[in-house]
Amino acid sequence: TTSAINTVGANLIILGIAYYADAPAPTITDTGSNIWTLSGSSGVSGYGRARFAYCYNPVTNANHTFTLNRILTLPTICVAAFSGSDSAPLDQENGNTASGVTSLSTGSITPSEGDELLVSFVTHFEDDGTGGFPVSINESFIQTDDIDLTGNHWGGSFAYLIQTAAAAKNPTWDFSSQTKSAAAARIVFHWME
Repeated sequence: TTSAINTVGANLIILGIAYYADAPAPTITDTGSNIWTLSGSSGVSGYGRARFAYCYNPVTNANHTFTLNRILTLPTICVAAFSGSDSAPLDQENGNTASGVTSLSTGSITPSEGDELLVSFVTHFEDDGTGGFPVSINESFIQTDDIDLTGNHWGGSFAYLIQTAAAAKNPTWDFSSQTKSAAAARIVFHWME
């Protein structure tokens, strides 16, 4: 379960979630009793899986928490709340995985129109417990959450960009040390004019 955040005024909430790649997706619940749509995912068998869940026109509150319910999956949640989303928010998605790397691109994607919201989430793991933490992302993405790997959950980092032109983007996550496995997901949301 996350710490409480204020989501009042948002019409799109996006969760970057990580969990054990070979397990079923965790059940998502929140204090708004919202219904969540899962995107496609990227994962490394035996390690972590990165994916998004989102809710358009959510029930919001000033003390909003989010929970992943499934044992033995080492779940991680990063949350971002936005206003200004179109009523059919999902445009496109892409993802990538690798092992034994110090960087990982998400895979190129081109928004179908300008002024779209691009989000990226990466999960990371390393046997020495560092998980390549801290991590960073290029292409002017703004990092909002960085969660270090522990014995209880995967490492995870979330970033977003509002892109004015409908041009291809392929951001790269960089790890401070070699990570045994990494999975990065990328999704584009329509934004109202």
